[in-house]
Amino acid sequence: MKKVLKWVGIVFVVLFVIGLIVGKDENKSVEDISVSSAPSSSSNSKKTISLTAKEAEFINFAIEDDADVAFSGGDALIKPDVIFVTAKELQKNYAANEARGDKTYKDKDMVITGVVSSIDSSIGDIPVVTLKTNDMFNTVHVRFKKQYRDIAIELDKNKKITFFCKGDGVIIGSPTVSSCMPVDVAKKDFINKQKQYVNKALEGDKSVPDEVKGIILLTKIVGEETNDFAKCEKFGKKCLDSTMQKMKASGKDSKSYLESSPVAQELKEILGEKK
Repeated sequence: MKKVLKWVGIVFVVLFVIGLIVGKDENKSVEDISVSSAPSSSSNSKKTISLTAKEAEFINFAIEDDADVAFSGGDALIKPDVIFVTAKELQKNYAANEARGDKTYKDKDMVITGVVSSIDSSIGDIPVVTLKTNDMFNTVHVRFKKQYRDIAIELDKNKKITFFCKGDGVIIGSPTVSSCMPVDVAKKDFINKQKQYVNKALEGDKSVPDEVKGIILLTKIVGEETNDFAKCEKFGKKCLDSTMQKMKASGKDSKSYLESSPVAQELKEILGEKK
Protein backbone atom coordinates (compact mmCIF):
# COMPACT_ATOMS: atom_id res chain seq x y z
CA MET A 1 0.00 0.00 0.00
CA LYS A 2 1.61 3.26 -1.15
CA LYS A 3 1.93 6.56 0.69
CA VAL A 4 2.07 4.91 4.10
CA LEU A 5 4.25 7.65 5.55
CA LYS A 6 1.74 10.35 4.66
CA TRP A 7 0.29 9.39 8.04
CA VAL A 8 3.39 10.77 9.69
CA GLY A 9 2.05 14.20 8.75
CA ILE A 10 -0.68 13.71 11.37
CA VAL A 11 2.03 13.34 13.97
CA PHE A 12 4.21 16.20 12.75
CA VAL A 13 1.70 18.95 13.50
CA VAL A 14 1.67 17.87 17.11
CA LEU A 15 5.42 17.40 17.27
CA PHE A 16 6.00 21.04 16.48
CA VAL A 17 3.53 22.03 19.20
CA ILE A 18 5.13 20.00 21.99
CA GLY A 19 8.69 20.72 20.86
CA LEU A 20 10.02 17.28 20.02
CA ILE A 21 11.32 18.49 16.67
CA VAL A 22 13.59 21.54 16.34
CA GLY A 23 14.85 23.31 14.26
CA LYS A 24 31.45 10.50 -1.84
CA ASP A 25 32.96 8.20 -3.47
CA GLU A 26 30.98 8.10 -6.74
CA ASN A 27 32.26 4.68 -7.75
CA LYS A 28 30.74 2.99 -4.71
CA SER A 29 27.15 2.03 -4.10
CA VAL A 30 25.76 1.85 -0.57
CA GLU A 31 25.30 -1.72 0.59
CA ASP A 32 21.93 -3.02 1.75
CA ILE A 33 21.11 -1.70 5.20
CA SER A 34 18.38 -2.64 7.63
CA VAL A 35 17.11 -0.78 10.63
CA SER A 36 18.34 -2.60 13.73
CA SER A 37 15.95 -3.78 16.42
CA ALA A 38 18.53 -2.81 19.05
CA PRO A 39 21.22 -0.10 18.94
CA SER A 40 24.85 -1.12 18.98
CA SER A 41 26.71 -1.03 22.26
CA SER A 42 28.18 2.32 23.21
CA SER A 43 30.88 3.20 25.68
CA ASN A 44 29.27 6.50 26.68
CA SER A 45 26.18 7.15 28.75
CA LYS A 46 24.05 8.49 25.91
CA LYS A 47 20.50 7.19 26.03
CA THR A 48 19.41 4.98 23.15
CA ILE A 49 16.16 3.77 21.65
CA SER A 50 15.27 0.10 21.37
CA LEU A 51 12.86 -1.32 18.81
CA THR A 52 11.03 -4.62 18.81
CA ALA A 53 11.65 -6.82 15.79
CA LYS A 54 8.21 -5.84 14.46
CA GLU A 55 8.88 -2.13 14.93
CA ALA A 56 12.16 -2.45 13.03
CA GLU A 57 10.37 -4.37 10.29
CA PHE A 58 7.70 -1.67 10.04
CA ILE A 59 10.29 1.12 9.72
CA ASN A 60 12.14 -0.78 7.01
CA PHE A 61 8.88 -1.33 5.15
CA ALA A 62 7.70 2.27 5.55
CA ILE A 63 10.94 3.79 4.25
CA GLU A 64 11.02 1.47 1.24
CA ASP A 65 7.35 2.05 0.48
CA ASP A 66 7.73 5.82 0.68
CA ALA A 67 10.82 5.75 -1.56
CA ASP A 68 8.81 3.90 -4.22
CA VAL A 69 6.38 6.80 -4.21
CA ALA A 70 9.12 9.45 -4.18
CA PHE A 71 11.08 8.01 -7.10
CA SER A 72 7.90 7.70 -9.13
CA GLY A 73 7.41 11.43 -8.77
CA GLY A 74 4.63 11.01 -6.20
CA ASP A 75 3.85 12.97 -3.05
CA ALA A 76 6.05 11.22 -0.51
CA LEU A 77 6.92 12.34 3.00
CA ILE A 78 10.68 11.90 2.65
CA LYS A 79 11.52 13.50 -0.67
CA PRO A 80 14.90 13.21 -2.37
CA ASP A 81 16.31 16.45 -3.76
CA VAL A 82 15.58 15.38 -7.32
CA ILE A 83 14.11 17.10 -10.37
CA PHE A 84 11.73 15.08 -12.53
CA VAL A 85 11.94 16.18 -16.16
CA THR A 86 11.45 14.88 -19.69
CA ALA A 87 14.04 15.31 -22.44
CA LYS A 88 11.65 17.57 -24.34
CA GLU A 89 11.10 19.77 -21.29
CA LEU A 90 14.83 19.98 -20.59
CA GLN A 91 15.68 21.07 -24.14
CA LYS A 92 12.76 23.50 -24.30
CA ASN A 93 13.76 25.19 -21.04
CA TYR A 94 17.39 25.52 -22.12
CA ALA A 95 16.35 26.90 -25.50
CA ALA A 96 14.21 29.55 -23.80
CA ASN A 97 17.00 30.74 -21.50
CA GLU A 98 20.34 28.96 -21.21
CA ALA A 99 21.41 30.83 -18.08
CA ARG A 100 18.15 29.95 -16.33
CA GLY A 101 18.51 26.39 -17.58
CA ASP A 102 21.93 26.08 -15.95
CA LYS A 103 20.64 27.54 -12.69
CA THR A 104 17.74 25.07 -12.70
CA TYR A 105 19.45 21.90 -13.87
CA LYS A 106 23.26 22.09 -13.89
CA ASP A 107 24.86 19.92 -11.18
CA LYS A 108 21.36 18.96 -9.96
CA ASP A 109 20.16 15.38 -9.56
CA MET A 110 17.32 14.51 -11.88
CA VAL A 111 15.17 11.67 -13.10
CA ILE A 112 14.96 12.17 -16.84
CA THR A 113 12.61 10.39 -19.23
CA GLY A 114 12.78 10.38 -22.99
CA VAL A 115 12.76 8.41 -26.23
CA VAL A 116 16.06 7.20 -27.66
CA SER A 117 17.11 8.96 -30.84
CA SER A 118 20.54 7.36 -31.27
CA ILE A 119 23.21 5.31 -29.48
CA ASP A 120 26.70 6.47 -30.44
CA SER A 121 30.30 6.04 -29.32
CA SER A 122 32.41 9.03 -28.39
CA ILE A 123 36.19 9.27 -27.88
CA GLY A 124 37.49 6.14 -26.17
CA ASP A 125 34.40 4.16 -27.24
CA ILE A 126 32.40 5.74 -24.45
CA PRO A 127 28.70 5.40 -25.29
CA VAL A 128 26.49 8.47 -25.62
CA VAL A 129 22.74 8.10 -25.92
CA THR A 130 20.71 10.93 -27.40
CA LEU A 131 17.06 11.54 -26.58
CA LYS A 132 14.49 13.04 -28.89
CA THR A 133 13.20 16.58 -28.36
CA ASN A 134 10.92 18.88 -30.32
CA ASP A 135 14.01 20.44 -31.92
CA MET A 136 15.30 18.36 -34.82
CA PHE A 137 18.79 19.87 -34.45
CA ASN A 138 19.24 19.61 -30.68
CA THR A 139 18.81 16.42 -28.69
CA VAL A 140 19.59 15.61 -25.05
CA HIS A 141 22.89 13.78 -24.59
CA VAL A 142 23.00 11.05 -21.94
CA ARG A 143 26.35 9.90 -20.54
CA PHE A 144 26.42 6.97 -18.13
CA LYS A 145 28.41 6.51 -14.95
CA LYS A 146 31.39 4.27 -15.74
CA GLN A 147 30.02 1.07 -14.22
CA TYR A 148 26.71 1.46 -16.08
CA ARG A 149 28.00 2.22 -19.59
CA ASP A 150 27.11 -1.25 -20.85
CA ILE A 151 23.45 -0.37 -20.43
CA ALA A 152 23.74 1.49 -23.73
CA ILE A 153 24.38 -1.82 -25.48
CA GLU A 154 20.90 -3.02 -24.54
CA LEU A 155 19.07 0.07 -25.80
CA ASP A 156 17.34 0.52 -29.15
CA LYS A 157 16.18 3.55 -31.07
CA ASN A 158 12.66 4.75 -30.25
CA LYS A 159 12.71 3.02 -26.87
CA LYS A 160 11.38 5.07 -23.96
CA ILE A 161 13.87 5.19 -21.10
CA THR A 162 14.17 6.73 -17.63
CA PHE A 163 17.45 7.25 -15.75
CA PHE A 164 18.79 9.02 -12.68
CA CYS A 165 21.38 11.58 -13.82
CA LYS A 166 23.13 14.82 -12.96
CA GLY A 167 22.63 17.94 -15.06
CA ASP A 168 25.79 18.80 -16.98
CA GLY A 169 24.94 22.00 -18.82
CA VAL A 170 24.47 22.47 -22.55
CA ILE A 171 26.79 22.03 -25.53
CA ILE A 172 25.94 23.94 -28.73
CA GLY A 173 22.25 23.93 -27.89
CA SER A 174 22.08 20.32 -26.73
CA PRO A 175 21.55 19.73 -22.98
CA THR A 176 23.77 17.07 -21.46
CA VAL A 177 23.20 14.84 -18.44
CA SER A 178 25.97 12.71 -16.96
CA SER A 179 26.75 10.12 -14.27
CA CYS A 180 23.53 8.37 -15.29
CA MET A 181 22.42 5.16 -13.60
CA PRO A 182 19.25 3.08 -13.25
CA VAL A 183 16.63 4.78 -11.09
CA ASP A 184 16.42 1.66 -8.90
CA VAL A 185 20.10 2.04 -8.00
CA ALA A 186 19.62 5.67 -6.91
CA LYS A 187 16.48 4.69 -5.01
CA LYS A 188 18.33 1.92 -3.19
CA ASP A 189 21.07 4.34 -2.15
CA PHE A 190 18.44 6.81 -0.92
CA ILE A 191 16.64 4.10 1.08
CA ASN A 192 19.87 3.00 2.71
CA LYS A 193 20.70 6.59 3.63
CA GLN A 194 17.35 6.98 5.41
CA LYS A 195 17.89 3.71 7.27
CA GLN A 196 21.33 4.92 8.33
CA TYR A 197 19.66 8.01 9.76
CA VAL A 198 17.23 5.83 11.70
CA ASN A 199 20.04 3.74 13.14
CA LYS A 200 21.82 6.95 14.19
CA ALA A 201 18.62 8.14 15.84
CA LEU A 202 18.36 4.87 17.75
CA GLU A 203 21.82 5.68 19.12
CA GLY A 204 20.47 9.00 20.39
CA ASP A 205 21.77 11.23 17.60
CA LYS A 206 19.67 14.43 17.73
CA SER A 207 20.96 15.73 14.40
CA VAL A 208 19.00 13.31 12.20
CA PRO A 209 16.32 14.81 9.92
CA ASP A 210 12.95 15.65 11.45
CA GLU A 211 11.18 13.20 9.16
CA VAL A 212 13.22 10.33 10.60
CA LYS A 213 12.22 11.30 14.14
CA GLY A 214 8.62 11.32 12.97
CA ILE A 215 8.91 7.82 11.52
CA ILE A 216 10.28 6.45 14.79
CA LEU A 217 7.59 8.17 16.83
CA LEU A 218 4.80 7.01 14.54
CA THR A 219 6.14 3.46 14.72
CA LYS A 220 6.18 3.55 18.51
CA ILE A 221 2.64 4.92 18.67
CA VAL A 222 1.20 2.34 16.29
CA GLY A 223 3.20 -0.46 17.91
CA GLU A 224 1.91 0.49 21.34
CA GLU A 225 -1.70 0.72 20.15
CA THR A 226 -1.64 -2.56 18.18
CA ASN A 227 0.18 -4.74 20.71
CA ASP A 228 3.39 -4.67 18.67
CA PHE A 229 1.44 -4.83 15.37
CA ALA A 230 -0.32 -8.06 16.40
CA LYS A 231 -3.66 -6.42 15.54
CA CYS A 232 -2.53 -5.63 11.99
CA GLU A 233 -2.97 -8.25 9.29
CA LYS A 234 -0.09 -6.62 7.42
CA PHE A 235 1.80 -3.35 7.32
CA GLY A 236 0.14 -0.59 5.35
CA LYS A 237 -2.29 2.29 5.31
CA LYS A 238 -5.18 0.07 6.42
CA CYS A 239 -3.41 -0.76 9.68
CA LEU A 240 -2.55 2.89 10.33
CA ASP A 241 -6.03 4.08 9.39
CA SER A 242 -7.65 1.59 11.74
CA THR A 243 -5.27 2.47 14.57
CA MET A 244 -5.85 6.21 14.27
CA GLN A 245 -9.62 5.74 14.12
CA LYS A 246 -9.60 3.58 17.24
CA MET A 247 -7.47 6.14 19.08
CA LYS A 248 -9.89 8.89 18.11
CA ALA A 249 -12.93 6.81 19.11
CA SER A 250 -11.43 6.18 22.54
CA GLY A 251 -10.86 9.89 23.06
CA LYS A 252 -7.11 9.81 22.44
CA ASP A 253 -6.34 12.85 20.34
CA SER A 254 -2.78 13.04 19.05
CA LYS A 255 -1.67 15.96 21.23
CA SER A 256 -2.87 14.54 24.54
CA TYR A 257 -1.48 11.13 23.62
CA LEU A 258 1.96 12.50 22.89
CA GLU A 259 1.96 14.58 26.05
CA SER A 260 0.93 11.66 28.27
CA SER A 261 2.57 8.67 26.62
CA PRO A 262 5.75 7.48 28.43
CA VAL A 263 7.08 6.28 25.08
CA ALA A 264 6.59 9.71 23.47
CA GLN A 265 8.16 11.44 26.46
CA GLU A 266 11.17 9.15 26.30
CA LEU A 267 11.63 9.87 22.61
CA LYS A 268 11.29 13.58 23.29
CA GLU A 269 14.06 13.35 25.84
CA ILE A 270 16.37 11.34 23.56
CA LEU A 271 15.69 13.05 20.23
CA GLY A 272 14.34 16.42 21.29
CA GLU A 273 15.98 19.79 21.37
CA LYS A 274 19.71 19.65 20.77
CA LYS A 275 21.89 20.88 23.63
